[in-house]
Amino acid sequence: MPTSAAHVRFSVTLPANLVTELDRETVGGGTRSEVIRTRLEASYRGDALQQEIVQLRGELQAFKGRMEALVARLEARLPAPEAPEPEPEMPIATYEHMYGPIDLSNVGVIRQRELPVPKKRWWGFWR
Repeated sequence: MPTSAAHVRFSVTLPANLVTELDRETVGGGTRSEVIRTRLEASYRGDALQQEIVQLRGELQAFKGRMEALVARLEARLPAPEAPEPEPEMPIATYEHMYGPIDLSNVGVIRQRELPVPKKRWWGFWR
């Protein structure tokens, strides 16, 4: 059965509160499907949504103007913040600051470390 884009039928289940709302809107012998079609056409046209966006944009601009005026009044009333004093620079700690003076009495003396004699291992003869 060929269908056109203008006449397509769907079967849907609606909640009871939506059915009673549709019944209230079907005054004058209209059907529920006509009310649903009218609502869908209005929502697809975007008129209601576009009007709501324009209204919200206007409210936002008005709110922004009020906030800018409020901030300007508060800035005029409050004193300017003082710049904090810079903290004094801490000197970098040196070895002498941390551990005391360096003992230079044994500079240049190289001691040879006595190396221990390696122990013979029992597996050493397999090498």
